[in-house]
Amino acid sequence: MPDPTSLLEIGARLAVTRKALGLTQAEMDRMMGSTYTDGQTCNTYETGRQRIPTHHSLALCRTCGITLDWIYRGQMHSLQPDICAKIETELDRLLNREERAGAARASVANERQSERQPTRTSQNPAGERSNGLLVVGPGNNNGGKKRAYLFGNGRAQ
Repeated sequence: MPDPTSLLEIGARLAVTRKALGLTQAEMDRMMGSTYTDGQTCNTYETGRQRIPTHHSLALCRTCGITLDWIYRGQMHSLQPDICAKIETELDRLLNREERAGAARASVANERQSERQPTRTSQNPAGERSNGLLVVGPGNNNGGKKRAYLFGNGRAQ
C-alpha cells in the first residue's frame, strides 16, 4: 500500500482535487498565491517533484474548502460534503478510465496471442522474463543510472 504522505500521493490528491473542482493549474497557482501563475508551481506539486509548502496548502484550504488532512494524509472525513462528493466523482471517473484502458490492453494482448505474433521479452534484475521495455535514466547507485521496466500497462516496475 502506498504511503499517503509521499510526494507522489500528495501530488495525486492535489491533481484529483483540482480536476474535481474544474480548475486549471494556472488557476490553482493563483488560488494558492504562487509567484508563478502559469501552472508551473501546481505542476511541480502534482508531479511530486516538490512537496507543497504549508503556506500554499493553507491558501488552498481557504480558497477551495479542502483540509490539510486531505492534502497531506489523504483523509476525506474532514472535507465538506459537497467537496468530498466532487472528489469521489473524479476518483470514480479516473478508476473507470483505468478499467477501460486495462480492458483495451487485454483485448489487444488477446488479439496478439491469437495471431501468434512473437513478443519481445526482456529479463528484469530479478532474473524474471517479462514482456517489457527497460528504460534507463538518471538515478540510483546502478552505475549512476535508474532502471525501470515499463510493461504493457504503461507502469514502471
